[in-house]
Amino acid sequence: MAPKETAYDVSEMRNIARAMRQELDALMAIPKDVGGRSTAGTIGGWDVATALGTSVDDAHQNMVDCLITFLGSYEVLVQALNTATRNYSFNEAGARQRHEEVGRGLVPEPTRESQN
Repeated sequence: MAPKETAYDVSEMRNIARAMRQELDALMAIPKDVGGRSTAGTIGGWDVATALGTSVDDAHQNMVDCLITFLGSYEVLVQALNTATRNYSFNEAGARQRHEEVGRGLVPEPTRESQN
């Protein structure tokens, strides 16, 4: 079975990484905007509101913590995509250079027509 060819458009990969970075930067503001704990008094001062406020504070903090964890994972993904595009560009340039060097120094130097 012949290997499958895969083509990567490095410029498109960079565009995707750039768009992901912009989204991540926008999302990073959310924990700052919604983070922190409210006080039970913001719901109300009576006993039921005070008890509810504690539960709401805990749930809110759990959601903010989950968001922060998600954002950290998203950051890792953006960095990995950037690394992949750099590696791909570097390896592609090296492969092209090695390809151009093949046959140099031979007399006569091979041509495309001489290989058919």
